[in-house]
This record gives sequence, C-alpha cells and structure tokens, in this order.
Amino acid sequence: MSSALLDLEVRSRREKVRFDLVDATGRKIGEVHPERKCSISNEATAQIKRKLTGFTLTPSDTAAVNPLTDRVRPYWVLDDGSEYALGVFLFAEASTARRSYGDRLTGTLVDQGLILAQEIDRTVGFDAGTSATSAIATVLEYAGFYGVTVAASTFELGSPVAWPAGQSGTTWAKVLDGLCAKAGAY
Repeated sequence: MSSALLDLEVRSRREKVRFDLVDATGRKIGEVHPERKCSISNEATAQIKRKLTGFTLTPSDTAAVNPLTDRVRPYWVLDDGSEYALGVFLFAEASTARRSYGDRLTGTLVDQGLILAQEIDRTVGFDAGTSATSAIATVLEYAGFYGVTVAASTFELGSPVAWPAGQSGTTWAKVLDGLCAKAGAY
C-alpha cells in the first residue's frame, strides 16, 4: 500500500507528522506536539540545507524540552502505518513567552549540517592505508555523530592526509568532502 500512497495512486489519503524529541545520540526521549502547523524547507545551495520553521510548543511540551541539548526528529506517517524520517533538527533559535498558564516555546530549527559547518577543533589526519570508511566514521565521531553507519568502501588512502586545527575555513564538512573526493564518492 505504501508505494501506492507515495506514487499518489490513491485519490484520498490521511497522513500526519510525528515529532520525536531525541538526545544528541539520537535516542528517543519523548514526543512533542507543535500547536501550529510548521514547515520544513530545503535549500540545496545553502550551507545548512534544511530548516524547520513555525515550531511552537504548548506549555506542557515546553517544560520537557531543553533547546540547548535536545533535538527534534520528525516522521511522516502515512495512513497504512509506514513511517519516513525527515531528518534531525537542532534549535537554532528558541524564545520562551511567559504566560499565566505556563511558558510557550517558539523556535526555528536547522538540520545537523549546522554541526558540520563548524570549524574543526582539532587536527585531523590519517595515515596511508587507512580505509575511507574508517576515516569518514572517525571524522563523524569527532564532529559529535556517534553510532553512525558509513557505507563500506574498499578504498584506502594512498598517502597521508591532514587538516590542521586553527586553519580558517576548515570545517567538518570540508574534511568529509575531501575524504569523499579521495575515495571517488563524488
């Protein structure tokens, strides 16, 4: 049934979006229920590709959220029960309005590309013979992505590579791009 729903072969369908609250490791710690419609936009040419806007929470949900550490993972849920993850988003901006009935959080969230857009905080280097899979997984872990599965590759670095810390403009994304280019992934 999912394929018929996705191919729009049905005239009428019902769908919803579920918003899981997750920690930095991606572990679900709860659900939140935005009180208004919000939207996810995708800008392919932007450094940070996706943005979740119009995200407003009720006082009960606001009390459960820490915008500094928590993340939101929306799922598109079709009426046949099929679920599709729409990414993981960090709070880029969050304000809280105090009311007599409780605090209401309004925020704008961005995808985890925000983390990869940060300059590296340590020198990153790999010896000749290091597998591309291992090097990419290591860089993702250094950037704060734990337990990520990287597609296996038989490519090994032919010579040592390094990206020194403190070099202006060297971001985690640029290190990953460099490793992927060497492995022929582009």
